[in-house]
Amino acid sequence: MPAEDCNHNWTMTNVRGGYIVQEACYRCSSRRIYFSYEDNPPREKYREGEHIWSYFGSDQSVKFDLACSKCDKLITFEEL
Repeated sequence: MPAEDCNHNWTMTNVRGGYIVQEACYRCSSRRIYFSYEDNPPREKYREGEHIWSYFGSDQSVKFDLACSKCDKLITFEEL
């Protein structure tokens, strides 16, 4: 069945566990958030150019894609 005519039946696929990690630069007060697939969230402080990034917190989360079981359409969610 063509995807545009399908009455989609979505299921989660490619489920991947990890952490949403928050970091802060105390020099400029910038914050950033990214997804980490590591078993434990990274907590080490590091320098990147003028920034000194420190661990600010993390939460367990999952990333997944959606697949239609009727027409095989796949929607990926790479961005956080």
